[in-house]
Amino acid sequence: MESPGSVAARPFFNFVLLVALGAGWMLLADRFTEPPFGLGLGSALIAGALVVGIAGWLGWGFRQVWLYPPLLQRAEALWARGGPPEAVEALLLDAVLARGELGFRIHILRGHALLAQDRRDPAWRAYLQGELARLPWVLELLVAPAFRIRAQDVGPRDLRRCERLHRLAPRMSRLCHLRAVFHLQDPAQASQDRAWRLLSEALPQGAHNPLLLEDVMLAGLGRRDESLWQPALALLGSLHLDPRLPWDRCEPAAALLAASRPAETLALIQSLAPAQREELRPMELEAGARRMLGDLEGADAVIEEGLRRHPGSFRLWMESHLLAVEDRAYEDARSDLEEARRARDPESLEQGWEWELRAAEFAWWVDGDAERAHRHLALVPPERRGEALPPLELHLQVARGEHDAAFAVLRDLLKDHPAHLGLLLLQAECLAGMQAWESLLPFLEQMEGEARERAEYWHLRGLCLAHHERPQEARDDLERAARMDPGDLRLVLDAGHACAELGEWERSEFHWRQALHLDGACEEALVELAESRRSLHDEKGALRLLRECLLLHPESAEAQARLAELEAQ
Repeated sequence: MESPGSVAARPFFNFVLLVALGAGWMLLADRFTEPPFGLGLGSALIAGALVVGIAGWLGWGFRQVWLYPPLLQRAEALWARGGPPEAVEALLLDAVLARGELGFRIHILRGHALLAQDRRDPAWRAYLQGELARLPWVLELLVAPAFRIRAQDVGPRDLRRCERLHRLAPRMSRLCHLRAVFHLQDPAQASQDRAWRLLSEALPQGAHNPLLLEDVMLAGLGRRDESLWQPALALLGSLHLDPRLPWDRCEPAAALLAASRPAETLALIQSLAPAQREELRPMELEAGARRMLGDLEGADAVIEEGLRRHPGSFRLWMESHLLAVEDRAYEDARSDLEEARRARDPESLEQGWEWELRAAEFAWWVDGDAERAHRHLALVPPERRGEALPPLELHLQVARGEHDAAFAVLRDLLKDHPAHLGLLLLQAECLAGMQAWESLLPFLEQMEGEARERAEYWHLRGLCLAHHERPQEARDDLERAARMDPGDLRLVLDAGHACAELGEWERSEFHWRQALHLDGACEEALVELAESRRSLHDEKGALRLLRECLLLHPESAEAQARLAELEAQ
């Protein structure tokens, strides 16, 4: 393939060749040096050069004014209609000598056509030729050789040379980009900083070049520099979102998804060609974006199709698990989590940590098993546990009775987030666990607004009032909490206990039966329901319930004691 320098110098060498051919022909034609012409050898050479030069200039001017503009119009129309990129490129091959803004437009469109064929190296050269076409011929001949220097061979002299050339051609983004690439070869911090500044400076002038923008974007993503990759992505998204231009959408889409920007993620993935959207990575990102946007049906359709095409995808099984959790399809979620465990790469620490974190969340929030959740979470480094507030480890500390340690951590977190409701409610739960009932009630009373729309608030307030010997108010608050979250077994059981404390056996029986609806083998609900039946003079019903409890829980000391007491009567 031709180098950028040889392509750039083609008009000049064509001109020199024509002059040489004309002069040689005149030397061979002796009659031009003899009468009647009477021209000497030197005069003949000069005259021949002038004739050939003027003819060449007129021929180029004719093409520039009359041939190239209609050619560009036809190519632009074909590209806009979605015509084959090969046909667009073929049209423009006849216009490689175009100069100025016309030449710039021709070469940039040719670069797009080459990129659409996934011919990235020729596309880079076409975009370079477009910028060179804007320069005067003399300056082009000076600048083009710089692009033949290999990055690994660059030295201080080359850096100074490129800097001087850039001052002569300040609008040339590829020259700015080349300087940045050269500076990146130098490990010195000053050179590295200069390279990143140059990449940022290349963006405005390089908006026409999707490959340059992609290179800057990926460099910024690798460096986690939002000030670099986001402007590059914005230019790509506004100017080069055509599905035919295959720049990398997946890396920025993943970064946007991680930053909780699912709408932008989905827009990027949807700009891919249909065949590319069926590849694994785009399907994983689309499923995650749709789930975060609340499009559960769309996410489910993408996951189903994705697993049909890529059944061993860890990411798709994890998305399926998260979707099932949101749908409260907990058995499906459990099955998906197991499939993800089988699909994960044993050498990938990232996948292992993510799986352990999801397993910990499922064990706690769904199964209510703090010990199992703690075992899973202990395998995840603290910096990989997400940024949820309150952190999962704090919930587990409270559930395991480590109230003092959790309270100290919460106190520090509340310094940075003084009005965070989740942290405040967990702190209230710590106060309850530490039996600080005198402090808890005023702490709860000062919380208003959204806090009073949460079942946890009324549950904690009800427990606090019960310890302040205000049983009727406690019952009202505990029943209110159970009504607000009827799926929480602990809230339902505590509401039943509050009614039983007041001797409201029928009212308490309603809560015991609701608890058994949630968990048919609940030992506490069976024992307390038997007590309600006995208090309502249904000894047979009480006996039946206690025996059922002992069948399910043979070691239940309370059920054994109450059964023995009833049988002794």
